[in-house]
Amino acid sequence: MRIAFILFLLLSTNSVFSQDGFAKQLNQIIKDSANYFSKFKGDFKKIQDNDSLFYSTITLEGTKENDILVTKILTQYRSEIIDSISERKGKTIVDEWHEKLIGILSGKFKPEKTRIVSWSPVKYGWNFKNGDTWVDISLFPVSTNSHKYFVSLAITHFAEEFYKVK
Repeated sequence: MRIAFILFLLLSTNSVFSQDGFAKQLNQIIKDSANYFSKFKGDFKKIQDNDSLFYSTITLEGTKENDILVTKILTQYRSEIIDSISERKGKTIVDEWHEKLIGILSGKFKPEKTRIVSWSPVKYGWNFKNGDTWVDISLFPVSTNSHKYFVSLAITHFAEEFYKVK
């Protein structure tokens, strides 16, 4: 019984430390969003639809494929959480991350369920908004008409001119 209790304590302590590491990284990225993520912007990656894509100098804990998108209306730190999953499993993961983000962002950001619109590929998700900076956890199809999905975490800083229009 004591061994089980000790193992439980070790596992829960590791999880807390891991959550603290993620929270620290996320807060650093959010803090740098008004500076267009310049602290985390690495080498140029490619041009994508007339927008610039850069490698990130860090990878958020629990994610992969971190990069920074720069457009005329926004700068976005993007990271993939999981790829090639079912819609049902994807929604479960989005909800788990939603709970994780509530613990980190509460009091600073207002959470709301993502509004699903015809022009957006997002199938499900949550937005955390604080002025011109948003944190989104979203479920996307891998491609048009696909039955496989991926979950993405994005921190977006909107250009002042664009945000005033909204």
